[in-house]
Order: sequence, then structure tokens, then C-alpha cells
Amino acid sequence: MKHTILAFTALLLAPLASLHAADQQPLRAGAAAVDITPKVFPLNMPGGFSANMAESAHDPLHARSLVLDDGRTTLAMVVVDNLGAGPDVLDEAKAVAAAKTACLPTRCSSAPRTPTAGRL
Repeated sequence: MKHTILAFTALLLAPLASLHAADQQPLRAGAAAVDITPKVFPLNMPGGFSANMAESAHDPLHARSLVLDDGRTTLAMVVVDNLGAGPDVLDEAKAVAAAKTACLPTRCSSAPRTPTAGRL
């Protein structure tokens, strides 16, 4: 899995590297991980036709991000350890990020990473 993430990141950075060489502007990058493990249990883990209650978290769950800025465009990618998040949660997160950074909501993307971790 780590090799897949590294390969995907390399593919994303390759076009930016050519832009950097042509424009001589620095490419800035930042990454972060935040623990989003639920604190209140039991918690229903969706994905089936009946309730599937979790009594605890086996491993910590995280939201991980990578932000790239070439001086003209800021792009943020977020991967969340959960089954998914509704559009209302994602739209709110993008709005908060846009208010605190130079990243436009249209340049923020998110994706679930762990199908067994539950829903936000």
C-alpha cells in the first residue's frame, strides 16, 4: 500500500516539477496527519443490512493531507480512514480549509481509505 501511495504521489508531482523548472518558482509542499479515532462507543459500523456495533477501535484512525503550492495554484488532497463522509461534512471541511488557507474549495479533494472504519 505504501508503494502505491508513493507512486501516486510521484505521478502527481511529476507535472509540477516541469513547471518548476520552467518558471523557477519554488514548489512548496506540506503534509499532516490528525487522529480522528472516535471517543464514544458503542458505534455502528455501516456497510451491512443490520447493525454492527463496535465496542472500541482496534487501531487509530487518521485524516492525512498533502498540500502543494507552485506559487500560482494551491492543491490539497485529504485521505480519511473511514467508509465515507457525506457531502455536507466534505463541503464544510472544504469551506473551513478555504477560510484558513489560500486553497479554493474546488481544489480540495478527499477520499475514503478504509472501508471497515465506519462513517463520519
